[in-house]
Amino acid sequence: MVKRIAVDVGLGVSLFVLVMVAEFLVTLPFGSPAEGSDLASGLNREFLLTALPALLLSTALAWWARTASPGHGMGRGLVWALVLVLFYLSIGLGNGTSVMFATGGMWLMLVAVVVGATLAGWLPQRHGRQRRGGNDSAALRTRLT
Repeated sequence: MVKRIAVDVGLGVSLFVLVMVAEFLVTLPFGSPAEGSDLASGLNREFLLTALPALLLSTALAWWARTASPGHGMGRGLVWALVLVLFYLSIGLGNGTSVMFATGGMWLMLVAVVVGATLAGWLPQRHGRQRRGGNDSAALRTRLT
């Protein structure tokens, strides 16, 4: 249990980095929110634009991590959302932009992370290639005695 949570936290840190890159890419055409007149509306637009990439990244990462079921995905997504909240809180307190938590875009992006991980539980899982030889399925083995 502890190992699974540690892995989910590690994946959450990876997701945070990916979401930050996506956030940077979607806001390139608009400039930094600090350049505008209203910081809260700029941050809201930034997170609204990042919600869809966060959904896609969360789904892809959860699928890659072989999320077994929608329930497992929801738990994983909640851990990831908590990791993102902690990182964004530290950024907000450091930069004086903690107003981001008062925007709907931030919460929509966090919900997108949870929904994406949950959706991955419904996707068909990828299966590794099986080697031929001694590791055959027990159902295919015959009893010789």
